[in-house]
Amino acid sequence: MNLNERILNELYHIMRRGEKVTLLNFYKGFPVTCKAFIADIRESSIILKAEPPGSVCLQPDGMTWLLSNEPLEAIRGKVAAFDICSGRVELRELTYIDTHLGKRMSTRVAPRSPLTVRIHGEGLEAKEELADISIDGVGVYAASPEGESLKLNDSIRLTIELPIGEITLPGKIRNISPAGDMVRFSIAFTENVPEKSVILRYIADRRMELSEEIQTLYEKIYRERCQEIS
Repeated sequence: MNLNERILNELYHIMRRGEKVTLLNFYKGFPVTCKAFIADIRESSIILKAEPPGSVCLQPDGMTWLLSNEPLEAIRGKVAAFDICSGRVELRELTYIDTHLGKRMSTRVAPRSPLTVRIHGEGLEAKEELADISIDGVGVYAASPEGESLKLNDSIRLTIELPIGEITLPGKIRNISPAGDMVRFSIAFTENVPEKSVILRYIADRRMELSEEIQTLYEKIYRERCQEIS
């Protein structure tokens, strides 16, 4: 039995039992889930009926993650088609995922409007833009020569200008990747300091805003696409 047959066989047993699965997507860095029933299993794809409002994050040609009690391993699939009116979604290219999903599941939010991060390193100071933030670290877009000169595993200090207050924490650069005309740094906080309480408050506020955005987005797209049909 090859990998695809194994996945489809395990999903078939879930469908027979009538159990719901969870589809995981990300909206502005924030993990969004929706429940779904497996409606049909085909030779190279599965058909599900996904529930709103989280289903609005299913994007054709995008990826989604399928979670369930069985199979124990999470599955990643490509969204071949999604109809928001019926909730019907077709997934192809199913595969078991690697171990990085747990890190992505930690609540990470992107700011509503650009926020400044000041980076203090050995012999340099750079003013860059916040990409996203979690209780464990931040993503930062760097476009300045000073910021782009930073290297993997550099120890730095970050001053983050959040709407509810400015905080300064120590960090270490864990990953560097291209982001269009900029460079994106993944920076982990290296100390558990009281200032993290400010981050928790900001994440809680931003999470509520994003949940409301998702609900509003679903209602808007549903009206535009589905009321015309009816």
